[in-house]
Amino acid sequence: MPVFRHLMGICAVATTCLFAPAAQSKEATERTFSFVYKVEVNAPLGQGPVDIFVPIAQSDRHQTIVDYSIESTIPGTEKIEHVHGNRFWHGHLDTADGEPARVAISYTVLRRKFEMDWDSVDSSRSYADQEIADIAHYLEASRRVPVSGDLVENIVADIAPGETDVLTIAKATYDYVIDEMEYKKIGKGWGNGDTSWACSAKYGNCTDFHSLFNSLIRARGIPSRFEIGFLVHEDLSRGSVGGYHCWAEFYLPGEGWIPIDAAAAKNQPDKRDLYFGGHPADRMMMTIGRDLDLGEGHALKPLNYFVFPHVEVGGELYEEVKTHLAYKSLTADGVEVPDNGEPTLEEVAQVIEAYVARDSKLKGGYFLVYDEQEDLSLRLHLDKVHRQRLSKIKDGLYFVCADFMALDGTVYDLDFWMRGTNVDDLIVSDPIEVHKIDGKRRYYWSFNKSSNLWEQKPVSAKEKSL
Repeated sequence: MPVFRHLMGICAVATTCLFAPAAQSKEATERTFSFVYKVEVNAPLGQGPVDIFVPIAQSDRHQTIVDYSIESTIPGTEKIEHVHGNRFWHGHLDTADGEPARVAISYTVLRRKFEMDWDSVDSSRSYADQEIADIAHYLEASRRVPVSGDLVENIVADIAPGETDVLTIAKATYDYVIDEMEYKKIGKGWGNGDTSWACSAKYGNCTDFHSLFNSLIRARGIPSRFEIGFLVHEDLSRGSVGGYHCWAEFYLPGEGWIPIDAAAAKNQPDKRDLYFGGHPADRMMMTIGRDLDLGEGHALKPLNYFVFPHVEVGGELYEEVKTHLAYKSLTADGVEVPDNGEPTLEEVAQVIEAYVARDSKLKGGYFLVYDEQEDLSLRLHLDKVHRQRLSKIKDGLYFVCADFMALDGTVYDLDFWMRGTNVDDLIVSDPIEVHKIDGKRRYYWSFNKSSNLWEQKPVSAKEKSL
């Protein structure tokens, strides 16, 4: 099968809504990394048409796509989604030929840290007529992001009431979302970026946090937009990427688009101020906006958001799609930063998350754990891996603890042991133990200096009785 290659130079789409005007940054710290986005689609032989859509990252004031190339085993073309200027690759087959369709997009990315210099900002400015006209569509509702109605208006009425200063309203809205929402991924309903869900459930992931922010701030007449991409951790020289991350921006008169990340601030309270008007250089933006229509070949309803491949076969959604995402840090000269080959702690966390997701999929959507002490089989959903407690015990042995939630809301803290000398051979080693139930521990870990080992100790009878 032929391989189609597309080689590109600098990718920069200079549209008004992406770039102008440029907000001010305190620092110009930056990093360079490579990023590979691979897709494989095995559509059933003879079925069609087959349409594959893959987002293409683009430059903005926070990142420069230094270069990128596309290789594919089927013909395809680059296109632009015209509402937000998103770029994407569209591959098409009249009928599937029984061979896997593969696409690989390889990038070199320069990402900049951004932190707003608030001392230089005149927040008393109003929007100029042309300024607001260029971005008026970022005041509108989308399918899951309402900007009017009792649900939104009742909340908005209590956020900085009577205030007209854009910056004050934006900060108060940011604070409201952080204070009112919980970051957790349990049950069904989260992850759709649905303001109604966020208002009623008051929990979810980054899509839910920032849909709520967009609804509330647009309802006050402030343009706001949704951005989505991937985390590229600054403290790791390389890593695989398991999931997306998203954030929002609001438009400040005379300054331009200002980033906020309420979900990251919720998970990192010490960086709450940074994430209002700032980003570390720890991410790669892929696309902007919601309800995206990709044009020819896109027969289904507009995409809620676009970060992973969208595939249609015979006009129906096709979900048997394999995706592999990975990055490597580069020097300023484009040379890979060396590593010692052993897995990083972030990679250990990602392997655990992938293990739980894979195991849950095979077992009806739940992670099943036997609690020997209570003689119970627990059906759980992963809430979060405690990355701050990840530990390398010795070469080839790692300790991980993570919170899970049962259907009745009980929180179980589970301890895992992982063995392996590189990221590809990491495995979960028995036993998986219940450490805490709703914060009440069954045992604790004590370091034995004479043996140089951590030992598991039972809690006292007094602590058990509390």
